[in-house]
Amino acid sequence: LASNKADRMLSVVVRTAAIAAILSHGVAAFAPSSALLGVQSQLNAPEASSRRGTKLMMSVDRDVTRRMAVGAVLAAGLGLPALRVNAMTEEEELKKLQEEAARLQGLFDSQKKANEGVPGLKDAIKSSAKAGAPVDDAIVSTSKPKPSPSSPEETVKTLMGALKSNDKNDSGLKTVLDFTNPENPILQNTQFFFNQMKNSKYNVLLGNFDKFEIINSDKFTNDGKQVAIVTMKVFAPFKSMMINSVPSEYLLQTSDKNLSAVKINWQLSKDAKSGNWLSDTMYFAPPPEPQE
Repeated sequence: LASNKADRMLSVVVRTAAIAAILSHGVAAFAPSSALLGVQSQLNAPEASSRRGTKLMMSVDRDVTRRMAVGAVLAAGLGLPALRVNAMTEEEELKKLQEEAARLQGLFDSQKKANEGVPGLKDAIKSSAKAGAPVDDAIVSTSKPKPSPSSPEETVKTLMGALKSNDKNDSGLKTVLDFTNPENPILQNTQFFFNQMKNSKYNVLLGNFDKFEIINSDKFTNDGKQVAIVTMKVFAPFKSMMINSVPSEYLLQTSDKNLSAVKINWQLSKDAKSGNWLSDTMYFAPPPEPQE
């Protein structure tokens, strides 16, 4: 009875393993062998066989069945590759990968070629300039402005352009420092200069004005040094002037009802060694005298 019970348990294990293999690897992955069929047929043989023959056959069957059951369970548990009829060869897989790589390279090359004719920002700005649109030279130029011996008026234009495009890195203020006379004490405390520009009425110059125009330039000699005072009008909306703490007494009326203006003097001197015009100071012009 014990032997019959063990045989039945082994038979259940074999069938369970076969079903698991079929579900895991597909029908083609599991084909019952003739040995297994023989084992099952012998397990189901009539009990009319002789006791000795039955014992011998059951012993052989149990051994074969046990080995096959263990093998099937291990194959399913370890996830061994199944034999498939339609499996690709190594050469076919390599060929498929090469074809996919060639397809992706073709897409990359076509995209690269399509982008070759796309103009950059600098080209677009230059095209607008050729078409007659006003373009700020400071925007087109990608190099950092440097002092030059051109003229005090041109130097002031460069500095105002730098201030108008001042960014979070204070590139405009740093440009002003690059143009500052080496004898100017402000260079010994640049942080004070940054704070003074940002936390006073001068903040209106840091990108908060619309335009400016030079209205006068006086040149003279002081202690043998050439000096120039360039006077300009800076235009900005009245609201912008108020937000940036420009006192109302400094404001000038303009022909444009949407804009107010202030006068600013920029004093420069010519460096004896380089001949460059450098900044000495910049300040709001005194308020206009009240009319009687």
